Amino acid sequence: MKNITKKITLICSIMVASTIVIEAQDIDISKGYMVATLISESTTYNDDYSYFYEEPVVYKPVHVYKKKYYRVPKIKNKTPILTNDMKIQKALKSLGFYRASIDGLVQSYETKLAIKKMHKEYKNSNDTFLSSKEKETLIYLGTLFSLDKSLISKRTNERAHYKRIQAALKILGYYHGRVDGISGRGTRKAISEYKVSQSLPSNPSLTFNQESELLNNAKSINDTNIEEAINSLKEPLE
Repeated sequence: MKNITKKITLICSIMVASTIVIEAQDIDISKGYMVATLISESTTYNDDYSYFYEEPVVYKPVHVYKKKYYRVPKIKNKTPILTNDMKIQKALKSLGFYRASIDGLVQSYETKLAIKKMHKEYKNSNDTFLSSKEKETLIYLGTLFSLDKSLISKRTNERAHYKRIQAALKILGYYHGRVDGISGRGTRKAISEYKVSQSLPSNPSLTFNQESELLNNAKSINDTNIEEAINSLKEPLE
């Protein structure tokens, strides 16, 4: 009889253990942590050993570690990309004929009025139509005025400093990227090529005197280009 009782007790213990495992798999996620339902180990059974019942359940909190994601900050490039139509407006604005914002709407009243003012001053005409040659010249002028703005900037931050260098190198034909003030591989390569052309060491850095000479030379060339482009706008239409 004792042996039978021990066997039944062992069987019930195994049943209780398996019940604990089964119930523990029922996981409820709430408020940032998991709650696993466990059966009390003091489970009892009745006299005929045919069924066992449970005491009140116990809740065990299990902490869930949430993943943290970190975003790599991006450098915002605030330098706008000018379309050809925007360059036309910029040229007209720099020449003193256009007063509105640079929006690229060359068919707008403000732009047409600016073209009319330019024709009236340069060619004694009230025409608001641009010839293909005038369009090309104004687009070119828009670029020249943008470069000039970077060259004469009085800002002292690092970005403005590299914008001046990029603009100067672009005017001289060594830099072919955007004038954005970011000292990347293209900027360093352009500086090295410029220095080699001046019989200087090819390291990608400029002394104060070297930079001043570069900016002054570029400013002189750009001013000449602007003057020649304006004079071409004053030539009579063929």
